[in-house]
Order: sequence, then C-alpha cells, then structure tokens
Amino acid sequence: MSFMWAKESPSHTRLKETKVELNRQRTLTATKDLQLQSDTAKLLQAVNRRHQEAELEAELESAGSTHNEELQEHQSQLKEKHQEEMIRRLLAAEDEERRALQEEFLQSETASVRLLRDA
Repeated sequence: MSFMWAKESPSHTRLKETKVELNRQRTLTATKDLQLQSDTAKLLQAVNRRHQEAELEAELESAGSTHNEELQEHQSQLKEKHQEEMIRRLLAAEDEERRALQEEFLQSETASVRLLRDA
C-alpha cells in the first residue's frame, strides 16, 4: 500500500490563509473594541468629573454670594445700631446741656433776686 501524499489544492491553501487572516482580523477588532470601551469609560469619567466640578463651583459661588449678602446685612444692622447709639448719646448730651443751662439760669436768677433784695 503506497500512500501518496497529495499536495494541497490551491483552494484549500487559500481557505487556510483566509481563516488565518480572519482570526487575525478578529483579534485586531477585539483589541480595538476593548480599547474603545476603555477610552469611552475614561471619557465618561472625565465628563462626570467636569460636571461635578461645575456643580461644586456653582455651589461655592452661591455660598459666597449668600455669605456676602449676610455680611452686608450684618454690616447694615451694625451701622444702624451705631447710628441709634450716636443719636441716643447726642440726645443725652443735649439733655445734660439743657439741665446745666437751666441750673446756671436758676443760679443767675437767684443771684439777681438776692441783689434786688439786698438793694
């Protein structure tokens, strides 16, 4: 029995080459797909991070604005209290001056009355 090793036919060789090329292309496609998935995940993370940063920045700006408004309100209240205190002191000083003038007037009147009485 003699075995004849038959040479592969050209179509069979092309089929093998095509299968090898197909496997190579599948591997390349799978690698690119994995890279695309990884890049997409990184991009989504970056977008989410930027969105969170924008939200935090908006909150910080709002808090700063609120704080400024509160400070202005407090400053206004302090100014009003200061003005009220200054008016109260001014009125007290005027009352004191009026009493001093009245006392001086009464003393001078009394002295005048004594002079007239003595005369």
